[in-house]
Amino acid sequence: MARGEDSVEFIERQINDNYSAIMKKHLMERMYWIEDGEEARGVAILHEIIDDKIYNNNLICLFPPFIE
Repeated sequence: MARGEDSVEFIERQINDNYSAIMKKHLMERMYWIEDGEEARGVAILHEIIDDKIYNNNLICLFPPFIE
């Protein structure tokens, strides 16, 4: 299961580096893992922020695989 400091650091790096443009415009409602054998993928449910209001636009962010 994708747990521990390594998986947290991996997701934080993805959010801050690779997905920073998306994360600046959207609010992450929640995040969970989809596991498949040795790898896991983070999935985030996002909401859009427009004029200081939060809208559920059904946007899902699929992160790259995390392999321990």
